[in-house]
Amino acid sequence: MYYTLIGDLKKSKTINNRIEVQHRLRDVLNEMNLEYQDVLVKKMYITLGDEFQGVFHSFESIFEIMHKIMFSLDPVELRFGLGIGDILFDESKNASPYDSDGEAWWFARDAIKAIKDLEEKQKVTEFSNIMIKTKDSAFDLMVNKVFDLLYIIKTGWTDTQQKMIEVILNHFGLTRQFKQIDLAKLLDEAPPTVNEKLKRTKYYEYVEMIEALSLFIKQREG
Repeated sequence: MYYTLIGDLKKSKTINNRIEVQHRLRDVLNEMNLEYQDVLVKKMYITLGDEFQGVFHSFESIFEIMHKIMFSLDPVELRFGLGIGDILFDESKNASPYDSDGEAWWFARDAIKAIKDLEEKQKVTEFSNIMIKTKDSAFDLMVNKVFDLLYIIKTGWTDTQQKMIEVILNHFGLTRQFKQIDLAKLLDEAPPTVNEKLKRTKYYEYVEMIEALSLFIKQREG
C-alpha cells in the first residue's frame, strides 16, 4: 500500500510573481525531501508546471509536510489530493520524474479534481483544500469531514497567530510536544501571552484532531 500526494497551486496563472513562487516551491520540496527522506518512497518534484507529486510508504509526517509547504508559500493557496492504494507499475527512479501508475495515483488525481469541482459549485459550505480518496467511500467521507473542520479552524487564524504557529512548525513540528516557555523565548514574548494566543488559536485541539485522524488512518493499514 502506498500514499500518493498530488499538490497544485490555486489560480497559478494569476499569481503576479509566478516564477518566484515556482522557485520557492522547488526549494521547499527539496527541503522536505531531505528532512523526510525516511518516509518517502519517491522524492517530491514539480511535475506539471504548478503541480507537484510525492509517494510515501506510511502516513506518518504527511500532515506536517503539507503544513510546512502551505506556510512556506503563504499567501499562495494550494490544493492537496491524497490517494491510498496500490501502484501497478513503476519505471522511474527515486531521483527522477515519475513514470508509474496504479490506484493510489488514480485516487489522488480524483481527489484534486473533486476539490476543483467543489470550488466551482459550492458557494455556501466551507470545505478543506485537502481531500483523501480510497476504495472505501465511507472511510473517505469520515476523514474528509474532519479535514473540513480542521480547515475551518485554520482559516480563522490571524496573521499574528499564523506566524506563531509557523514558528512552532519550523522548530518543533506539528506537535503538542513542546514547552510554552521555549516558544515564548523564540517569540520574545511573555509566557502568559503565548499561552493566551495558543488558547485562542485552538492549536492544541487542532493537533489533537490530526493525531487522532493519523491513528485512524494508520489502523486502516493493518
